[in-house]
Amino acid sequence: MAAELEDDAVDFAADLERFAEDEFIQQALGDGVDLQGYSKQIEQELRQVEAASVRDYVDQSAEVADLHGQMQSCDAILSKMQEALLGFQVRVFFAAALDFVTMYLNC
Repeated sequence: MAAELEDDAVDFAADLERFAEDEFIQQALGDGVDLQGYSKQIEQELRQVEAASVRDYVDQSAEVADLHGQMQSCDAILSKMQEALLGFQVRVFFAAALDFVTMYLNC
């Protein structure tokens, strides 16, 4: 427990030192900015942006679902094309093999 408190104190001192060196924080403290009020304002703005982001996501959900359906449809088409091309490749191979055997037998 004592070791944890000591670690916390060291971390706190390191944070204070880092903040003291930060140019933005130095300016804010020099200008007399209320950091607690500023922190609350930033938190409120973040909540507003988060809410707007969630609304945008919900508003776009139908388009995302439609896009997902289109992607699945394209995937199915590409799969069928792959099967057709593999079948064509097999037929070409067998035709070439048959031509080779025919040439060999005619020689």
